[in-house]
Amino acid sequence: MKMPSLLSRNSSTLPGVIGSARVDRDAARAARRAGRGDVVILSQPDLDGKTCEALIRAQVAAVVNTGSSISGRYPSMGPLHLVQAGVVLIDGAGEAILDDVKDGAKVRVHEGEVFLGQRIVGQGIELAEPEILELLSEAKRSLAAHLDEFSVNMTDFLHEEGQLVIEGAGIPGLDLDLRDRQVVVVDANPGFEKDLRRVRPFLKEYQPILIGVNGGADALFRSGAKPDLIIGDPDTMSAETLKCGAMIVLPAEADGHAKGLDRVQDLGVGALTFPSSANPADLALLLAYHRGASLIATVGVKGSLEDFLDRDNAMEAPSTFLTRVRVGDRLVDGRALATLYRSRVSATAIALFVLALMAAAIVVLLIVNGVEDPVGWGVERWNTFALWVQDQVQNLRQ
Repeated sequence: MKMPSLLSRNSSTLPGVIGSARVDRDAARAARRAGRGDVVILSQPDLDGKTCEALIRAQVAAVVNTGSSISGRYPSMGPLHLVQAGVVLIDGAGEAILDDVKDGAKVRVHEGEVFLGQRIVGQGIELAEPEILELLSEAKRSLAAHLDEFSVNMTDFLHEEGQLVIEGAGIPGLDLDLRDRQVVVVDANPGFEKDLRRVRPFLKEYQPILIGVNGGADALFRSGAKPDLIIGDPDTMSAETLKCGAMIVLPAEADGHAKGLDRVQDLGVGALTFPSSANPADLALLLAYHRGASLIATVGVKGSLEDFLDRDNAMEAPSTFLTRVRVGDRLVDGRALATLYRSRVSATAIALFVLALMAAAIVVLLIVNGVEDPVGWGVERWNTFALWVQDQVQNLRQ
């Protein structure tokens, strides 16, 4: 869908695109808020196709990305679709623009520069279709090399840890019974605090087994939801968390050496070791699965496509991939869990509200019709109805 030229180009003497700024670090939220002719300022490495399509539907005039819309990790077609739709795309404008430009301010974009009045508040590179096509070609070559590396690492991991993933070989015995229990695993990756707040109502009502991984253990303890089990590097956790009474499992080398064991022992706390090359979050998932958990929810645990394609996670990717394949039939993301729980609570609240309104209406009608004791009348009618039901049941039995 091509943008009408009158929407994207200013007819004044100043060159470039002029529009109201829509500023948001969250690209998906920025796309939802954007409107016709806006200049969207966001922070999103590897701008995804879904977000770009939403921006095109909103008929924005320009998109200013503080990072790289095509970093080279994988070939995202979203930026190409943006430019082909007539949207100006600026890359690498810098994080400072997010603080310098207020939402709703009039900004001008021209040749990679973003102006607030006469002042330049951001400067990047305007991507045209030829540059994007070249970046996509480089990303495709990079992805092929990354997949080759992933295949090699996968083979090595299966050779070393196949029995752990498939059969649970080597998982330490626990005094904690996880059979048929719901388990929530919390790690401390970016954005996890928000997701942890979302699942708090679920934690309060269902009282699941809580497993804290690295900094996730501290987060649980600070929130008042004491972890039942801690897995990871003790150096990422406070002494208070380590001494909170949770069972502690330390990932260990093949020779049994576990990082942080000395610190745990100095605190007078016992710990089990778990020799494996898998990362602590995957060990937590595998432990919960092979110890019989009925449901495993994750908060702040890596596992997205971007995580798999991130070269910084190349050595961990096989562990993460195979673990999710193994536990997939019991695995649910914490954000989905929070959404489902909220929907259930909302439906219950609505039903109770409707019943309350009906009861109030009945009481009003009884009073209007001269019933002096509507509550007593209701109790009497209920008892009559209950006795009638009992008589019917007895007749059926005879």
